[in-house]
Amino acid sequence: MVRFEFIRVFSIKSATKHFYLPELIQQHPVSNKRIRDMKQIFIELIRQFDQIRLINSKVKLMLHNNYINIENLSTFNISRGFILYEKISNK
Repeated sequence: MVRFEFIRVFSIKSATKHFYLPELIQQHPVSNKRIRDMKQIFIELIRQFDQIRLINSKVKLMLHNNYINIENLSTFNISRGFILYEKISNK
């Protein structure tokens, strides 16, 4: 489910990718442990996309409306959601 949501949002024709985790969790009620696992999968996917340089290395957190480096992401600080910025190439 998490990977599908990541791909769905990333396929939108906009450089700005919004991930609203409370809405996703509300649509698919699961245990707290499963929620933590889902957030961890999001973090792993973000890091993978950063490694292959598909996104910028800063993520905007919806909780505090500030930016954070990808290596500082945690299951706590992405709770409200986050915004990624796709790198656009001119090839």
